Amino acid sequence: MSEALDSPMETTDTSSTPPSVNVKELATILAKIDERLSSVEANHSAHSLQPKPPSAISSAPLGPTITISIQESLDMFAKYGSSFSGQGIQWSAQAWEAMLRPRIGQLPENCDPADIVAVLQGMLTGKAKKAMGGAFPVSIDDFFEQLGQCFTAAQYHLRVSQALEAGNFFDGVDYHHQAALAIQVFENLPHTDNSAVMIARALCFADEDTFVSLDLMVDEANVGNIRQWCTRYQRCVDVKLAAKRNNQLLVEQHQ
Repeated sequence: MSEALDSPMETTDTSSTPPSVNVKELATILAKIDERLSSVEANHSAHSLQPKPPSAISSAPLGPTITISIQESLDMFAKYGSSFSGQGIQWSAQAWEAMLRPRIGQLPENCDPADIVAVLQGMLTGKAKKAMGGAFPVSIDDFFEQLGQCFTAAQYHLRVSQALEAGNFFDGVDYHHQAALAIQVFENLPHTDNSAVMIARALCFADEDTFVSLDLMVDEANVGNIRQWCTRYQRCVDVKLAAKRNNQLLVEQHQ
């Protein structure tokens, strides 16, 4: 089995930058994928992908509530979110650590380490929270060490590959965003012709008519053309959707 990819994404050439997707749209896309592919316990939604604040904290005052903005959450996912279970997007242990360590500095300097550990545990959600359920870290370093041992990252490229091969990766994702998401997923995969073919096949499953109209052959996808294919696919989809809306307006006008 391939070694887990639990490291930040490599920086890509600006010429291959995916189409711009704003924060709200990307949050919606991720939420729809999560809803379609999993019964994940992480409390994701279209407007909030960040872990919830602690549900229970020590009675000692620990300063202002620690919050994580949507933009920060998405940026962190793009950089460290290397876990994809095939049933939904999950945070890797490294992602949790990269996100939580800066929060320690936001707490009062005189905080007891045990209280800080309680705060950190309270911020965990989903599988990470379950994984740490039986752990009793005695220090901050111990907390992160135990988290890394019991909640390791899934193998991103293997799990994504399985989801793409299943043929329903883009089910439930708005047509306007499928191509942009496809490029983002490709950037997280090993840049090989096989990855390009998997992306093309998943888009073909989503809308085979569009692929036929563009005269695209799935098995001919490769690293050099997949981004262009995604762009052409999106343009064709946009034209089809616009034509459909115009037809609906004409029908309504004649009723």
